[in-house]
Amino acid sequence: MASYSLIDLNDPGAVRSFAYKGKKDMAEDEVKAAIKSTLEGRGYEVQVKWGKKSGSDILATLAGNKLVIETKGEGAYRQMLGNYFLSHLGKSFRG
Repeated sequence: MASYSLIDLNDPGAVRSFAYKGKKDMAEDEVKAAIKSTLEGRGYEVQVKWGKKSGSDILATLAGNKLVIETKGEGAYRQMLGNYFLSHLGKSFRG
């Protein structure tokens, strides 16, 4: 599995740069591994559902605060990727 460096989640430029570096066909588990590594580097306890299991993919906890994250690997069409991202971003903020 690929390794990823940590990013500052408070730096919008760093997040944009991390989010897409032009790598094609990034699998869902690679996305999970990158998020897990980043969150652990920030002190979160992270639980990941590897593979295609139902439910939220990542649960991260820090000082009683929880992050519930749904991930997606790269799809076949750019619009599909955008739709997945926006759909799950909305779900994340609804709580």
